[in-house]
Parts: sequence; structure tokens; C-alpha cells
Amino acid sequence: MANTTKHTSTSKTSGSCSTNEITRFTPKVDAIELSTAKQWAIAASASSEYTTTRYSANQVIGAPDTGLITGGDQQEIDKAWAEARSKINESNTLTLTYSEPVYIKDIVARETWNAGAISKVEVMKDGVFVTVYTKTDAGETGGTMSGVQVGKVSDTKISLTHALDYLSNKIRLTVGNNANEYNEIDAVQLISAPVFADILNKIYEDSGYAGNTPDDDKTTVEQLSVVVKGVNYYLEDRYQAAIKAKTDFTNPTDSAAQAIMTDEVTTLVTEQSANLSSLYYGQTFFNDDISDMDTSLATNMSFMFYYNEAFNQDIGNWNVGKVVNMNRIFSGAAIFNQDISDWDVSKVVDMSSMFSCTTIFNQNIGDWDVGKVVNMNSMFTNTVTFNRNIGNWNVGKVTDMSAMFYSAESFNQDIGDWDVSKVVNMSSIFNRATAFNQDIGNWNVNSVVDMGWMFSNATAFNQNIGRWNVDEVTNMNAMFHYAITFNQDIGGWNIGNVTNTSLMFYQAKVFNQDIGNWNVSKVTNMSYMFFGAHVFNQDIGSWDVSKVTDMRGVFFNATAFNQDIGGWNVDKVENMSSMFSSAIVFNQNISNWNVNEVTNMRGMFYCAKAFNQDIGDWDVGKVTDMSYMLSNATAFNQDIGSWNVGEVTDMSWMFFGITAFNQNIGDWNVSKVTDMNWMFSQAKTFNQDIGNWDVSKVTDVSYMFSDATVFNQNIGNWNVGEVTDMWHMLSYTDTFNQDIGNWDVSKVADMEEMLYYAKAFNQDIGNWNIKNLEAANNMLNYTAFSTENYDLLLAGWSDVNVTDNEGIKTGVSFGANNTKYTNATARQALLDKNWTITDNGLLNDSNNNGVEDVFVGNNAKNTIDKSGHREAITLHGLGDNDTLIGSNHADTLYGGAGDDTLTGNAGADTFVYSYQNAGHDIIKDFNIGEGDKINLSYLMDGYQEDKVLSDYLTLLSNSKNQAVLHISANGNSNVAVVITNIDDVDGLSNDLNSDATRNDSTAITLENIAYSEELLNNLVDNGYIVLI
Repeated sequence: MANTTKHTSTSKTSGSCSTNEITRFTPKVDAIELSTAKQWAIAASASSEYTTTRYSANQVIGAPDTGLITGGDQQEIDKAWAEARSKINESNTLTLTYSEPVYIKDIVARETWNAGAISKVEVMKDGVFVTVYTKTDAGETGGTMSGVQVGKVSDTKISLTHALDYLSNKIRLTVGNNANEYNEIDAVQLISAPVFADILNKIYEDSGYAGNTPDDDKTTVEQLSVVVKGVNYYLEDRYQAAIKAKTDFTNPTDSAAQAIMTDEVTTLVTEQSANLSSLYYGQTFFNDDISDMDTSLATNMSFMFYYNEAFNQDIGNWNVGKVVNMNRIFSGAAIFNQDISDWDVSKVVDMSSMFSCTTIFNQNIGDWDVGKVVNMNSMFTNTVTFNRNIGNWNVGKVTDMSAMFYSAESFNQDIGDWDVSKVVNMSSIFNRATAFNQDIGNWNVNSVVDMGWMFSNATAFNQNIGRWNVDEVTNMNAMFHYAITFNQDIGGWNIGNVTNTSLMFYQAKVFNQDIGNWNVSKVTNMSYMFFGAHVFNQDIGSWDVSKVTDMRGVFFNATAFNQDIGGWNVDKVENMSSMFSSAIVFNQNISNWNVNEVTNMRGMFYCAKAFNQDIGDWDVGKVTDMSYMLSNATAFNQDIGSWNVGEVTDMSWMFFGITAFNQNIGDWNVSKVTDMNWMFSQAKTFNQDIGNWDVSKVTDVSYMFSDATVFNQNIGNWNVGEVTDMWHMLSYTDTFNQDIGNWDVSKVADMEEMLYYAKAFNQDIGNWNIKNLEAANNMLNYTAFSTENYDLLLAGWSDVNVTDNEGIKTGVSFGANNTKYTNATARQALLDKNWTITDNGLLNDSNNNGVEDVFVGNNAKNTIDKSGHREAITLHGLGDNDTLIGSNHADTLYGGAGDDTLTGNAGADTFVYSYQNAGHDIIKDFNIGEGDKINLSYLMDGYQEDKVLSDYLTLLSNSKNQAVLHISANGNSNVAVVITNIDDVDGLSNDLNSDATRNDSTAITLENIAYSEELLNNLVDNGYIVLI
């Protein structure tokens, strides 16, 4: 008969109101599997992302895939999401969708850069996002954040104070702040509360105890059975009311009937009282005195106190003599620390995770009879205080010790006499057991197959294990990862069955033993094997690596390694990314390697500062990623011009900081490359002709030549039509001064500091189509950009979209701080678009003779009369209806917006129109004999000689027989003749007067010129109207 504990509560029944005893049953019947549902996102979007491919929101979909290790140094990996460069100084949101709506309890984010940056969690409820968690400088509300490791890859866990009481499958995270740093997230896992909560909620609401009217159908026997089976998971808050639910057992109204109901329930409990599995599962606040519980029939106590974070009662007298399964019995019972040394555990077979995460448990259990235990997997994982003598345990039947002392940070007992002869799995057994340093050199590990992560982060361990027989081991992945004091002779090991040595000596900073005779012939994965093994420099040149497919990072930061491995057979290797990254002294001949299966050489020689070997004959035809490949390989200067790079898509940072390199790579086929950002940045000697490269698929050239101080090659014919980012592209290029005026930059959004400190640059880029330009801060600051070219830029950019009839972006910031301008009209057109322009001001003495010769209005209605000026002048009326009167010299007059009246006076005057909506101007004294001209070239940027002139210009007469020139800047013949003011032109045909859709942008009356049919062609043919 199961033991019960009684509590007095008030129970309401129909027709009466009385106080009755309600039985609260301690043992649980027929354990219900309450595994917490864990999901990875199936869809993702973000308020901003670095690009739509690299560091995009889509990278967060699914499980972590950056390859980074939790607790390892944070790294920038483009398989994680990061915000846009322009948004790093503000908060961003990441919205994630999951397949199944659940009762959300926890969110776990794999943060690969700047962990702990999540400040808010919102959950979709009824179509609206509701805030469930916030973190500010003042503290946290709605839950707690844990797992953050500053500067490390972290699984950041946000645990809500209570599981949500509504279903949802969509969350929104607010990430970042006003700090100038990126935030990167690889994946986000959603963890639900046990699904059993849904059942109890329903019964509770139907019972009437939720403040509603009881359901007419009442709770059934079957429902009550379910409640009894699970009620002990939810003894707190509203769930306790579930066992008070009305039943149809006879709808009792008296104490006798109540007793009948209680007997029914008791019978259910008694049937399976031997199974105490998950009895107090997840009861966060449960700490009742249950010392007198009758456990004599119990055989299964697995998960019994699982995450009972408050439980710490004396249960040392319990009779557990029949228990077989103690898997996770105290797992997560954080403060449990009672003396259970007298327990009879002689029948227990499974002790896996028994004390995992019981962070203060440290009781003497050294006399336990564990002779039948087979599974000790994770038994003391995260029992950070435990350090008792268990050296006499009989573990002769144990087959699984994986993670047994994982993060048991205090444990350092002599277990050297243990009989581990049947153990098959020792993976992570001492992982993060930072105090452990005992002699286990005599262990019989003959049966062990898996030693992966065995001594990872066992920072104190340095014992002689060289006599171990590891013949059966197949996995040594990360075996000595961060074992920073280990340096024992293991050169005699036979690792002939091992297939995985990845991360094996990762950051094993003092290891330097002769392992040159190892048989690695079955190894397929050597990735990061000697990463950070700072002193390792042994001869491993005779290794048979013929089956290895993954060598990424194998010598990454192996700062002492410089052995001849040129004879290695790397025929099957597919990944060599970061292979010699930061191997600063390595400089061996590997020219004969057959790398024709390699697809990834990202960062292969990054910071390999001594490497300078001839690898020009390598067949790199399958490589798709060469980003960072030779970055900061400061000595490298070999001929690689014949490489077949036709499959490469990423060359970003490839030659960054490669200060010696200056080889001819002009014949490379880069037609598939999409990313060239930082490619030659700080390549201070590179100056080769790459003008014929096909860069038509490249989208990012930011920082491409930044600080490439001698580069000055003709790249004017490059097709940059797909480029969107030219940020800092040619900044600090001291000598670059090539004609790039014909580039198609129509998709570029960012030209910020593009030519910043390009000290020699002075080219005409006025023809650039900048319709998508959003940022050009400091673009031409500290260049040699002349006033002439600046005026051309202002004129060209201000009318850039006449042809395709699209407006340029508003609110753009632009800088040319060393350069003065004279074309005030074009500059004003940009200011009218809310541009912010930083330059060196108006050049009003263009002849540098002390005489002002450029005059500008104030964008209102002006009269500027310079008829008596002693030299040629330039007049800019800017906005509104202006009157401009020139001198008796060869003047230039810009009417600007509005209906202007222009008088050139004597001299060969030029009337310039660069403003799309220039109004209806009158030129008072247009004089062919004096050489006057009308320059329409800026306005009619779509016109070519093969075009039909009448599609663009029409010359008509008004009532005074004066010639009136009508201009259609976009060349649309349907609106080629458009009349601004019908009343002024009464000599037109009825057809023209009846066209109500015409709305001419510009019309010019030549007041002193008589109209004739041949006049327009004469003016154009003789150069008095300039079209191109």
C-alpha cells in the first residue's frame, strides 16, 4: 500500500459548502513521458542583416552549423546572423518561427559573437507580439539569463519565470545596443514546458476552480486517472486544484461518498506504487518532509527529483534495496546535499546522470556497492563541489563512463585502481574536471572505443598514460582539447583504428611529444588537430593521411610548427580552410601536393607570416572559397597567375596585408566571384594589371583596395553593375588615379569614404548613375579632386535620372572637403533633395587673380546685374524666377529652377541647362554672331547622334514670331512638344493645343531670334545648341 500525505483544503460540492480532507498522493502512477519539446527555427527574418547571403537571417534556421564550440573563443562566421553594418549602433530584431506551437518555457541562443546581447523576448499571442522578458541595466524581468561567457561562443539561455499559459510558435528577439560592435547568432532553440500542463489546464478550467461555470460533462474516471498519474509534477499554484475537480463517481454530497471517491483514487495509486520515476519531476519549490515515505517496493527512481531546485530533505533512511534504475534521480536538484551513504544500491544498474547539476552535493558515498552498475554516464556532471573518495568502488561491470566527471571541478581523488576493463565509452569523462590530476596510467582501457573529449579542459591533468592499450579506439576527437598542462609521451600508442583526431591537441599549449610513428591511416578528419598547440614541432612527415578529407585548421596557430610534410598524400582532402592560419614559422615545400579535390581554402595561409613556397602549379579548379587565403601572409610572393579559379565565389580578404605580393594574376577567371571586399586592402606592393577581370557577378567591393598604397592600374572597363557596396573601396590608395568614369554604379547604395585619402585621384565621375546611392559620407575627402571635375560631378549627379525618369535618393551625405565648386546650380539641385554636402565652398575667383567672377543667388527671386564687370563671369540664379544680366565678356549663365530672364550682353555667352524642371526661360539677346550657345548636354543625357532629334527638341514660333525651343529631356516622342504656357504660343496648330497630357519640363524663348523651319537644325549643326 502506497504511503500518502494528507492536507486539509476547502472543497465545494453542489448543494453544500463544507471542509473536507483531500488526499494528496505522493507516489505517482504509471509515469507519463513528459519530455520537453525542443525545436529549431524553420523560418527567420530580421530588421537588418549584414547581407542577404552572408550573415543573413536565414543562417539562424535549423541547428547550429558554424562549427564553433561552446566555450571557445568567439569568431566571426558567416553562417550566423549579424545586423547590417549601418545598424550596429542600435538594437535589431530577429523574428523566428517554429513548426509546433508550444507552451514556451526557455529560449537558448547560440551566440557566436558578443554573447549576452539579447535584451528583450517577445512571443506572438493572438497575432500580436507580447513582451515576456526584458533585460536592462536595472535588472531582468520575466525570467533570468544564464550561460553567457564573455568573449566566448555561448549557449545563452533565457528561462522564463513561468511557462507561458498559451500556445505559440513565433518569437522575436531584440539584440544589441548602441555599442559599436556586431552581434552574431547561429541558431535559437525553443524549449516548451512539459505538454502535460495542457491536460491539467483543461481539467482545471472544466472543474469550476478557474472561476468559471463547471463543465456539464464533468471530469471522467479516465481524466481523474490521468490527473493522479501526473499531479505530483504540478503540486504548486493552480495545478493542485485539478485533483479537486468534480467527478461523475456519483457526484458525492456527503462524507461517505467522498470516501468512496478517495478509495477509487487510492486504488489507482496502489496498483503501481513501485514506479516512482519522475515523481517530483520539475516541482521547482517542492521541499516537503518525505523521510517516512515507504519506498520498499520501488524499483525505478529515475528522474524522481529531476530539477527540484528547492529540495533538500533527509531521505537517508529510505529503503532503496530493490531499486534498479536511479538515472537522473537528483539531476538538477541544485541544493540537495543529504547523507545517503547508507543507501543499499546493490541492485542498481543505471546511475547515469544521477547527481548531474547537484551543485553542492558532497557526501561520502565511497562505501556504496555499485557492483551491478552498467551505466555511469554523466553521473557527476556539474557536481562542482563533489570531492569524495570513491576509489574503492567496484566498477567492473560499467560499460559507459562518458562525461562521468564532466565539470566536476573539485574532484581529484585516486581512482587509479578502478577496473575499467569493460568500459567502451570514456568520451568527456574528465572534460572540464579542472582539478583532476591522478595517476590512472594502469587503467585497462582495452575495450574503450570512444575517447573523444576525454581530457578536454582538464587543465591540471599531466599523468603518464603512455602504456595504455588504445587499439580499439576509433574516436580521439578533442581528446586533449585545452589540456593546457599535458605533455606526456604517448608516441607508442597504436591508433590504427582511429578515424577522427579533430581538435585532438586543440590549445594543448605545452604538448610536444614525438608522435611521428602513429598509424593514422584510417583517420578521415584532422580538423583543428594542432590548433593552438604552441610548442608542438615534431616530425610527422611520414604520416599516412591518404584517407583524410578534412584538414581545416589542422595547424591553426601552431606557432612553433615547421616540419617537412611535403610528402603527405592529400589526394582526398576537400577542406583546407585555415590549415596553416597563424602558423607563423611554417615555410615548407608543399608544392607537390595534389589539392584537386579541395573546395575550401578559406584562410589557409592567414597570418602564415613566414610562408613563401611555390604553389603555383596547384590544381585549385574545385575551390569555391579563397577568402582570407593569403591574408597577412607577409612574406608570400609566388607566381600563382596560372591558377584556375573559375569556381571561386568568395575572394574577400584574400590578399589583405600581404605586403610582399606583386604577381601577375591578370588572367584569372573571376567570373563567378561575388565577394571581393578587402581583397587587396593593405597589399602595399601590389600593382598588377587586373583590368580585364570579369567582375560582373561581384556585389561587394568594400575596402577592396583600401591602403593598397601603390596600386594604380586601369580598371575603368570593369563591369560593376551588380555591386551594391563600395564603402572604402579605394581609400588611402596614395597613387590611384585611373579613369573609372564609365562604371555602372546604378546598384551601389554605399560609397561612404570610397576614395577617402586617395591623394592622387582626380577623374571625371560625373556620368555615374547614382540613383540608388544612400551614403557617400567623406567620399572624396582628402583627394586631389579638382573644381572642374567636382562641377562635372555635381552637374551629372543632379540630373542623373533624367533618362530613366527615376529620382535620386534623398537625405544622402556627401563629402569632398578639399574641393571648391563653381556649379552652384547643380549643387543646389542636390541640396533640394535634402543632401548634406561637405566641401571647401564656392570658388568665386576661378582665375585666381583676386577678381570675383562667380555670382550666386540665394534660391529666392533675384536680380543679378553684372553688366559692368571687367571680365567673364558665371551667374547662378538658383531657384525662383530670376533675372540674370551678364557682362560684355564670354559669360556662363545658369537659370536654374523657375521662369528666368537671361541677358548675356556682348561676348560669346553660354546658357547652361542642367535642371530637369528649368521652367520657361527667356533669353533676351541670344546672338549667333557673337558665338552664343545653349548647352543642353547635362539635361539631355539620353540623347545620342543616332537618335531622332525631334523626339527631344522642337522649335516653334510664338505670336511675335520669336523662336521658342521646347525640350523633352527623356526623348519620349509622345511628349516631345510640351507647352508651359499656351497663351504665349498662339501660333501652334490645333493638334498641339489640344494635347492636355503634355507638361514640358523646359521651354526657352529666344526673344531676338526670328523663327524659321530650318532654324533648329542650323543651331544644332553649327554648335549653337550643344546636345552631347
